[in-house]
Amino acid sequence: MANELLSLALTQMHEQQLINGRDREALIRLREEQRRSQEPSSIESDQPTPNLFQTAQEIAEMTPENTAWVVKGFAAEHSITELTGHAKEAGKTSFLMGMVHSVLTGGSFLDQPTSQGTVVYLTEEKKPTFIAALQRADLMTPDIAADLHVMTYWNAAQLGWEEICNQAERQCDVTSAKLLIVDTLSQFAGFSGEQENNSGDANASLLRLQQIAHNHPLAVIVVRHDRKSGGRVGLAGRGSGAFTAGVDVVLQLSRLDKGNWPTHRKLTAIGRYEETPKTGLVINRIASFTSREGEKKESFRWEVVGDSSAITRQHASAEFLELLPTGEAEALSIEQIVERSGQKSGTANNALKQLESQGSVAKVGKGKRNDPYRYFQSGTE
Repeated sequence: MANELLSLALTQMHEQQLINGRDREALIRLREEQRRSQEPSSIESDQPTPNLFQTAQEIAEMTPENTAWVVKGFAAEHSITELTGHAKEAGKTSFLMGMVHSVLTGGSFLDQPTSQGTVVYLTEEKKPTFIAALQRADLMTPDIAADLHVMTYWNAAQLGWEEICNQAERQCDVTSAKLLIVDTLSQFAGFSGEQENNSGDANASLLRLQQIAHNHPLAVIVVRHDRKSGGRVGLAGRGSGAFTAGVDVVLQLSRLDKGNWPTHRKLTAIGRYEETPKTGLVINRIASFTSREGEKKESFRWEVVGDSSAITRQHASAEFLELLPTGEAEALSIEQIVERSGQKSGTANNALKQLESQGSVAKVGKGKRNDPYRYFQSGTE
């Protein structure tokens, strides 16, 4: 004990001499030696650090040849999918209800196969509105409802994000869930102020979900709102770009640019998988359908209408046939058509070319600056 006290006193004396002499570099070296002497030596440890490296061949041998999809193209096992869209407008919850129904029953979703299994759903909605959404999607029948496990934010708000994730993971584990949905991530993660814009907070909220996806053969879907200004898929989500960077598939759900098609939505996707659609889809929420048993169902389903570019052009064509005058004297230029319809110029050009080739629309003018092309209904079939 006396030797230790003497050594400490000599060290402190040496340190004070260096401080008095303003020998900064020597003082830094001394304190670094003190820090190292207090750290446990890795050489003396009984548990050597494992080698975490694998060869590419070893990784390939341990990885299934084909991706295990829960919903082909949109949600894969051990992966995270992000769904974004404008709040109260895009129909994100309705879209997810349709997907949940398909996973619970093993039916197809948007013409793609699903892997049947249990679903764990975290919702920010209050019970009355969520039950209404379940009823519209025909998810309240006993044989289906028993396999849908729901946590409402209003029962879990006091727990904090880490404990919410712990409980969600336990529920996924005991039910062998195929799908975990967090609707919405910002609400459950407890973001406030500028936290949603902070990449550190974004990464921290995703890290726990990435661990769940890594540990269990399920797909995770997180829901976020688009910013008011919108934007293209992958860039429209509100807050930090770290959210999109941390997921494997990004889906964006939006209304069509123009037209009286309230149940139609545009679904755009990007992702790390080849099976994820590379072109946008127009999907339609049909109010009723006929089951495989021939029974008429009064609940909605989502169906694929077609490629978004083609459908947008069709919608624009229908609108132009109502907008364009029937006489050459009142013919409208591209600029006038775009201004009156609200369609994009590229969409207008493509639609008018198609209508002209069909003989439904004719044009006058030379296509020059002072004599632009002007369009009117031709009156021919």
